[in-house]
Amino acid sequence: MLEFIQQNKEWLFSGVGIAVIGAIFAWFRQIKTDKDEKPQVVIHILNNPEVTQDNDETDVTSASIERISPVTFEMMKDAIENAPPLQRDDVKRNYVGIKIEWDAFLKAANKDDEGFVRLRLTTDKEHSLNTIYCKVLLDEYRELGVLPEGAKIRIHGEIEEADTWDIRLKDVKLFIYGE
Repeated sequence: MLEFIQQNKEWLFSGVGIAVIGAIFAWFRQIKTDKDEKPQVVIHILNNPEVTQDNDETDVTSASIERISPVTFEMMKDAIENAPPLQRDDVKRNYVGIKIEWDAFLKAANKDDEGFVRLRLTTDKEHSLNTIYCKVLLDEYRELGVLPEGAKIRIHGEIEEADTWDIRLKDVKLFIYGE
């Protein structure tokens, strides 16, 4: 091996020299690139059809996150029933403002003269003792006009009033599954 190195020392040193110079050049280049790089920023933009852009292509809508509570109708009913009688009103008020999303079933629907449909829904199709009251615009949910009793509807809204067997929702959105 020593003999090979002595016979080829020019070739080895010139190759090693080139490799060392190349490595140093690459190292300096990497340092310069790291200094010039800017941190990457990712912005999530929600598409909001109600927002219009008036000649401003840089208009950005901020992302929003809505928290949906895991509370169920049964949990609310049990909490209210199990509270001492003089504390039940306070327990009921604790549920006001909570946003829920539940699967429910149509019990009844009535139109009013203002274009709203008042709905009565239940979370238990077989034993419809609990009732969810809400109202929505008929123009937004035209399918309610032909929906049969017992149809499955996913309801999303904010609790306006809570009681043992009934709750009232506001700011309601529906996803109608059908029968």
